[in-house]
Amino acid sequence: MKTFESKYTLAICFHIEFSFIIFPGFCPISANKVNSLLLIMHLNEICEIERNIKMKKSTLLVGPKGIGKTTILRKLKGIYIEYPSARQTLSSIAKHYEVRFFRWATIPEQLELVKKYLPKSVLLIDNYEDIRRPTMKLVEKLISEGAVVVAASERKLYFLDEKVYVKRLSREESFSLVEELLPSADKIVHEIIINMSLGNPGKIVTLARDYTLGVKNLEVVPFDKESIVSFFLKLKPEIPERIDILPIWLLFVMGFGALTAKVILFSKGNFHDAYMIAAFGYTSLIIYRLVKR
Repeated sequence: MKTFESKYTLAICFHIEFSFIIFPGFCPISANKVNSLLLIMHLNEICEIERNIKMKKSTLLVGPKGIGKTTILRKLKGIYIEYPSARQTLSSIAKHYEVRFFRWATIPEQLELVKKYLPKSVLLIDNYEDIRRPTMKLVEKLISEGAVVVAASERKLYFLDEKVYVKRLSREESFSLVEELLPSADKIVHEIIINMSLGNPGKIVTLARDYTLGVKNLEVVPFDKESIVSFFLKLKPEIPERIDILPIWLLFVMGFGALTAKVILFSKGNFHDAYMIAAFGYTSLIIYRLVKR
């Protein structure tokens, strides 16, 4: 790192510990140092969230997978909840304040036991896009009881008024991260990773790991431009974990509407198409419920 490092060296050193990234062949760089770099790069977002917390405003942290939402959440002071469910959320609060309740206690009973701690609680909820409706209602109840919620989601949700969008890394920031991960790699490797990652730090780490494993397995020849370019071209594209089926649901609804109009206007007592309408209707309802989970 050059100018960027000299500007933030003191802040980076403050966070460093002695745990290391365990990818084979990686430069033995402290994992906390990488996280510290990312925290510094997202300093504006962190400051905005902390300002909202002081003002007792719940906040939705929005950004694509790998952009650094979890890193930001873990930096904040509060009760971190990785995969939220109603019981998991209440159990995390109870564990934090050393409150015990029976396993068979109902959700209202558990809520009553932790209610007095909510006004001083900051809940850091990760993977909020996977939350189900009963849990969402519980979170709304916790907020109404005085808790402050900071939730991270891959997509924009509308139940929290304050929203903070995690920005992609600039080219300079991406270069700093790649140089830390692969300090001895050819400059063309740095350029390719920066261009392929599009400023996503999670993607940078993944590509750096893939390249390191490729060198170790003799799939790529270091400092050979053709070999390096060929290796990155052969990398398989990632299959998204979440497939948005909302457009498909909208097509079903449009088809349902068209068939309804056809029966009303032209069938004149022919109920053959009515069965098709019912089938489309139930299918649309099922898909709608899946989308709204």
